[in-house]
Amino acid sequence: MAADIGSGDETSLSDDVSFLCVGLTVVDMITVVGKYPEEDSDQRGISFRKQRGGNASNASTVLTSLGNTCQYLGVLPSTSDPDYRWLKDDFNGHGIKTDLCVNSDRTCPMANVVVSRDTGSRTIIFCDNGQPELSLQQFMSNAGKSLHCFTWIHFELRPNVEDYLHMLETVEEYRTKTAQRTGKEPHTVTPYVSVEIEKPELSNPERAMMLADVIFISKDWARCKGWEDMTTAVSSASRWCRPHCTVICPWAEEGAAAWCNNEVVTSTASPPGEVIDTLGAGDTFVAGFLHTIARHKTVSESLNFACKLAAAKCTIDGFKGLQGLVKIEVR
Repeated sequence: MAADIGSGDETSLSDDVSFLCVGLTVVDMITVVGKYPEEDSDQRGISFRKQRGGNASNASTVLTSLGNTCQYLGVLPSTSDPDYRWLKDDFNGHGIKTDLCVNSDRTCPMANVVVSRDTGSRTIIFCDNGQPELSLQQFMSNAGKSLHCFTWIHFELRPNVEDYLHMLETVEEYRTKTAQRTGKEPHTVTPYVSVEIEKPELSNPERAMMLADVIFISKDWARCKGWEDMTTAVSSASRWCRPHCTVICPWAEEGAAAWCNNEVVTSTASPPGEVIDTLGAGDTFVAGFLHTIARHKTVSESLNFACKLAAAKCTIDGFKGLQGLVKIEVR
């Protein structure tokens, strides 16, 4: 897959790339403070805002801001919940389609986020409010017959790993049948598939790696496996992956690494300038990489773009205006 997507051939995919992002949406309540508060203290905040969050939800926002067509698939609250209309309006305002989403009778997961203007750090307290995860049955009912509509499907691996494995298997079966019908190799058939493995507490997420073309592993997950640097992480994780895949690991200020075609590719981090807000920088990295690799840029070019885009995001509150901050000619 890496050789095919990252070949530099820009004729086999048009600039109009259609993504489906599957995963979580959260209501983020963000308080910006000058300095992170001490426990049991009073402090005045600089600003407060309500923002749509969640890894897959944020990736959708960045992908559309870069000019892609994008749909989000996840669980939204009941249509009678006040946050339902707010979330729908926010998705619509960013040009993200939510026709495939399902509704729950529970309120949306919430996160209280404290952003320190002094350091740019973000401290997150998350509460799922009992909202269920997207199930295999819901994925099949809502997206099972629409797989041909997408160039790329990105999965944020959630705690119900078994359901997500079956979702990945469903896409794999579709691609295999398409390959048999068209005489192509399965790894060259769309929709391409990426998986993000972030949380250390996920149960045996390695099983998902064999079912994806691009795998993103987080620094936290890599460290829980005993890997203390990004090059060790991607080379070690590659043993669970199929031959044509690419493994990506961003490592904050050290940049990012990828395993592709049996070798490690790295990119240095870009100096972000004044750090304002790091919330969502990782999701911006993921979306930036997908945006470029889906257009048949090389892995090296895509890593470079993703690092620069993530650094630019750290200089603004939220994502508004992100598309105008990075003008990179990928050579």
